[in-house]
Amino acid sequence: MYSWYFRRRHKICRLKTLFLLQIKQKPLAKPPIPSYDTRIHFNTEEEHMAFETKKEFDLKRIQKNLNIRQKSIDNCPLEFSTLEEIYNHYQSTIPSLEKIRTNILAVLNDELKGKVHSIRCRIKEPDHLIEKIIRNANNRPDKYMLIDADNYYKIITDLIGVRIIILDKRDWKEVHHSLLQVFPNIPERYS
Repeated sequence: MYSWYFRRRHKICRLKTLFLLQIKQKPLAKPPIPSYDTRIHFNTEEEHMAFETKKEFDLKRIQKNLNIRQKSIDNCPLEFSTLEEIYNHYQSTIPSLEKIRTNILAVLNDELKGKVHSIRCRIKEPDHLIEKIIRNANNRPDKYMLIDADNYYKIITDLIGVRIIILDKRDWKEVHHSLLQVFPNIPERYS
């Protein structure tokens, strides 16, 4: 029965047949459980290794890896030493940011269970933080002129990022309401 079908549409048929056989053997009692991903995601192994090992501040390396124009670096109103202090301070805070990220994921997993498809979380890499500061210092010097190692976390508000994926766009209001209950908007914390 399947031999003609296999010859006609080899790959499609094999997949359909395997799927049908799986359903006949083990019917799904419940829908699949949403994935709550607690790992940090990296595009390449090089990015992973860069994140795992503490690197010294090297503006030339950051410029090369993140394609920052020399003109942007030259026009940056911030001192090299300020950027280095921010970089070193941020690297020293990454372990505490890891704990915060884990806590955020735990709270979101509890609060949004069954409402969302997946939740992912990341911590901004130190190189990307410096790139963002250089870029924004050129575009908005009034806001970034006074940035230093003591206040950068109040100005750069995406040190930890969360991506929540919902499958039906009509569910966004319920998810939004749940998020506001867990994380109220308090502008004094970051202004």
